[in-house]
Amino acid sequence: MDKVKERVNALRAEVEAANARADAAEAELKKFNEEQSSKEVEFNNLKRKAESFECDLDETEKNLKETTEKLRESELKCETLERKVVQLENEVAEKEKKIEELIEERNKLKQEYESVISSISEL
Repeated sequence: MDKVKERVNALRAEVEAANARADAAEAELKKFNEEQSSKEVEFNNLKRKAESFECDLDETEKNLKETTEKLRESELKCETLERKVVQLENEVAEKEKKIEELIEERNKLKQEYESVISSISEL
């Protein structure tokens, strides 16, 4: 009978040890489940932030494309206006040269006129 009691006591000790291990495993499982829930929340928050960044990136790329296109258009207008300025500067230079020629011609004609008037006066 002593052997049966010993065997029963040994089995009880094994059961208690198994229950202790089961309790520890359940506590650890609960801890891991809580960590997993926390990580899932963190993951979802990061996922939302990433989606927000992607939207911001898309908007920024769209704005960059529009701004780049406007810059190209402005550069083309600037080049056209620069060519027009050069053309007008050339026209001004030609007109100034023509004016100088006309002033010289006028002065010659004026001298001729004065010379003719002077000749007529002497008569």
